[in-house]
Amino acid sequence: MRFDQDAYWGLGIGASISSRIPVVGPWIVNLLLGGPIIAGATLSRFFALHVFVIPGSLIAFVALHLLLVLKLGINDWPMPGRIVRRATYLQEYHELTRKDGIPFVPGAVTKDLFFSGFILLCIAACALYFGPFGPSGQPDPTIIQTAPRPDLFFLWLYALLSLLPPSMETPALLIGPVIALVVLLALPFFSGEGEKSWKRRPIAVLTILLVAVTLGTFTHLAGNAPWSPVMDAWSGEPIPAQYLQGRTALERQGALVFQAKQCHNCHALGGRAESADQSWIESPSSSRRINFIRQVIQGGGNMPGLRKKLESGRNDCTRRVPRNAAPTRAGGGS
Repeated sequence: MRFDQDAYWGLGIGASISSRIPVVGPWIVNLLLGGPIIAGATLSRFFALHVFVIPGSLIAFVALHLLLVLKLGINDWPMPGRIVRRATYLQEYHELTRKDGIPFVPGAVTKDLFFSGFILLCIAACALYFGPFGPSGQPDPTIIQTAPRPDLFFLWLYALLSLLPPSMETPALLIGPVIALVVLLALPFFSGEGEKSWKRRPIAVLTILLVAVTLGTFTHLAGNAPWSPVMDAWSGEPIPAQYLQGRTALERQGALVFQAKQCHNCHALGGRAESADQSWIESPSSSRRINFIRQVIQGGGNMPGLRKKLESGRNDCTRRVPRNAAPTRAGGGS
């Protein structure tokens, strides 16, 4: 459980999503954060969640699963031609266990122990080979020019929410999971009979493949997202020499920042655009214009947000009036 810059802003995003739940949203946020903001109480809450609540819940669910296995049995291995019927399933199951069944202890328990040990060895091998993935430093709430990304298994959701229109974010976050949960809970009551082998269920196989391809595509899109331009250092052409000749030291320092931050990827020099990305503002009918405006206001990538500076500049233009200036009248002087 890390608590770095990505975790801080990721937790803020999660709390914002939870606050959208009707009626109980503010209560859930207070329960998660331990108050109105992310602070020391939040870290204590999540420490207790990871050390006590989640392991305790896993142990309870495993115990419930084992109890159901002892009381109701397990599904037989799906084979082509074996038809499952609700009316005769229990009778056929008990007859099958009397013929070639094995006792749960020690037969099934021994298999579970060997498989669990193999999984633990694989986890230990991955930890030794890849090394730890620890925090990247103490979080700083004052740094708002950040683009937190979730872990690999949540990148598809990150891309999906980023590509959806703003009006669809709340329905997708609140209604979508409820519908998916209801469908999964109701599925055994509607498809509990018939063939169970994947060789005789082409629709189910195609559905799983479609879901896998969709999740993989969204995960790939999250790595190279169109809403956050890729700005790898020194990836573009260097600043032409004519723009550096006769410049002061401060101006040359600004040119170095322009090059290092890859501002050339989006901004033209001398009115000359080098790429299609630099012509966003020239296409008013394109959706890229909206992304460009959002990029200027909110920031992202290597570019800071300029909303406060733009608002302060506008206020200065409207408020800076000479103290002794007389009001003008139509058609004449003062």
